[in-house]
Amino acid sequence: MLALAQSDGRITERERADLSLVADALDVDLSAISSVHENKGDAKLPEGAVVCFTGALECTLGGTTITRERARALAEAAGLETVNSVTRKCEVLVVADPHSQSAKARKARELGVRVIAESAFWPLIGVDVN
Repeated sequence: MLALAQSDGRITERERADLSLVADALDVDLSAISSVHENKGDAKLPEGAVVCFTGALECTLGGTTITRERARALAEAAGLETVNSVTRKCEVLVVADPHSQSAKARKARELGVRVIAESAFWPLIGVDVN
């Protein structure tokens, strides 16, 4: 479970709460696991970073599921460049499931492109989703 929480490079408050529940159930001191850290929300993607989206997005904004078109518009409004395919130029692939085995996700992993969960991406660009 820890590896899954860390797979997108960020541990959210929800993930931290889940980890705490499991740690309590297993009688493990969560603070002893050095790789578990609080994310202060200060991580950001640099302006101009190249981002690609894959799969059906699941987060909602204002009660409405974020469409691919809206996702691209939100990313571009945050100063990011969006692309339709994963290439060496791409810096981040945004996925609903960080363990996705889609063709884009496989290619991103082959190229060393950072694959992050959609739920972790939005806070990186200052979008408060549900």
